[in-house]
Amino acid sequence: MTAVLDAWSDVSVSTPLWRSPQPDLWVSSAQGEYQGMIEHLGKRFVAVNRQGKTVGEFDSLPQAQRAVETWSPLNTDLREVVLLKAIAAAALMCSAIAGFSLIF
Repeated sequence: MTAVLDAWSDVSVSTPLWRSPQPDLWVSSAQGEYQGMIEHLGKRFVAVNRQGKTVGEFDSLPQAQRAVETWSPLNTDLREVVLLKAIAAAALMCSAIAGFSLIF
């Protein structure tokens, strides 16, 4: 059976569509674009974003689906920038301490 939506449908074109091509695997797309996937491994649901990066492991399928649906590259990039700045600050502090200890 094929579902056909008319022009007056309440369904948004950006609403994620989840499909299960095989047991324990769900794939999401929105507007024809791949959004991510979820794999059920043991008792956990592992969510992966559209870039192939793991978003997290969850206790339920709905939790994992929300993680994929709300993932944003901006949030991921921001976390990476903060982490890189923290690493740079730690490296600078270590080199300053090493330089200071050589003087005294």
